[in-house]
Amino acid sequence: MISVVIPSYNRKQELENCIESALSQGIDHNPEIIVVDDGSTDGTEKIIDKYPNITFIRQNHKGAAAARNNGAQKSKQEFVFFIDSDCRAEKNCAEELLKEIQKDENIAIVGCRILGKTAGFLAKCHDYAHYSNFMVRKREERKFLCSSGILVRKEYFDKMGGFNEDLKFAEEEDLGLRTNMAGYKLIYQPSAIVYHFHGRNNFQKAILHAKKWAEAGSVKPYLMHKESKYGKISSKNPYFYLFLSPIISFLVSIKIFTRIFPQDKKIILYFPFIFINKLFWCFGTFNYLKNENKRNSKI
Repeated sequence: MISVVIPSYNRKQELENCIESALSQGIDHNPEIIVVDDGSTDGTEKIIDKYPNITFIRQNHKGAAAARNNGAQKSKQEFVFFIDSDCRAEKNCAEELLKEIQKDENIAIVGCRILGKTAGFLAKCHDYAHYSNFMVRKREERKFLCSSGILVRKEYFDKMGGFNEDLKFAEEEDLGLRTNMAGYKLIYQPSAIVYHFHGRNNFQKAILHAKKWAEAGSVKPYLMHKESKYGKISSKNPYFYLFLSPIISFLVSIKIFTRIFPQDKKIILYFPFIFINKLFWCFGTFNYLKNENKRNSKI
């Protein structure tokens, strides 16, 4: 009934733990597990040798979106559970997602609660800044779901064309926007938990990651889908993000604070760093749009 698709790129050590968590799911004694190696150079294939019943696909380095699509195409099941190779799923995770998606045929995607497992103050700052929407304990309908742990109805996923392989970042946001506009539902189910071992516990990885993410075009899905509810508030003008960066950063940080505070009062300590993280995102988006406008003017 469920295929587990694991995209991986140079994560040999983390991959083994992810596979073990996939094998422990209570949905099937012999689950279909598909690992897609996105051109790794760290000897990932040696890990797969330990698991003869796993389908192993190797592709040239094309990015996570292409790896997930490749795995989904090979799936023989009605539902596909995507989990990133630096994550581990709780034993009942896939079962909880399956129960939720089967409640309504109009549900296309169900997403997990994502809990960071990297220790350290800055790692926690990163978790709140990037995954706060996927840490809350309330089930709700969403605009997009984190692809670190999602269950998709394969029929609808194929109909939507899968992930946009031209996007290196925010491909799940693009899929979510397209799915919403097509009239399907996306449900966040906090009873299904995935643990994320991202390793970002220094300034470069935890705080500046937002700038890197933005400079890679994380705003692009919203600009591509301006007709969507969330695309209407985005702008192609880079100076919008530069001049309004303090306001944008503060409002987003307040939103995060409001969602998390009822379950973790310590977020008060992280608030300044969340604000700085969002400032870097604004500056990164400014750089991305400025470069895009220059490139387009030369065409």
